[in-house]
Amino acid sequence: MRIRIPQHRVSFVLVVLAFLSCSVRAAVPTEQEVRAAIDAIEKDPLAATKADHLKTVMTFAEESQDVTIMLDRELLPTWADKSDPHAPLLNGAFVAGNVKSQLDSKKNKDDSYAGLQMMFKAYHAIQASAKDYKVDAIDKLEALDKEGKLKEKVEQVQKKHGQ
Repeated sequence: MRIRIPQHRVSFVLVVLAFLSCSVRAAVPTEQEVRAAIDAIEKDPLAATKADHLKTVMTFAEESQDVTIMLDRELLPTWADKSDPHAPLLNGAFVAGNVKSQLDSKKNKDDSYAGLQMMFKAYHAIQASAKDYKVDAIDKLEALDKEGKLKEKVEQVQKKHGQ
């Protein structure tokens, strides 16, 4: 059995579908909304997940033309790690720190170093509640920071990506 739809009805259906797809898409958060979300993540990283602050920051980072975020597993070892239940918080904290730095400086240029600083804070908050939680790669990055070598590492990775 074939269903035939008159041409004018097909056009109408396509217009309705296009309208619905546009209205379902999340609006880009404002700078004020993303700053409030970043502040909440900084203050209490564990509570930020429940309050959708990470979603606000990630949506802004994906949709805004005002920021550029470089994601490289060398600096963000939990990126695309579906087995780590804390990966979304660590990744979101990294992006939040990076976005905050760019908004504060008014420069659309990746600042993975700032992202790492906020990720370290979230990592310690997770460890305070889950004593056995450990990510060796994050520990190594933090050790580089304590040695004063993390900024150099960030610059090496950025150069690898043409930044």
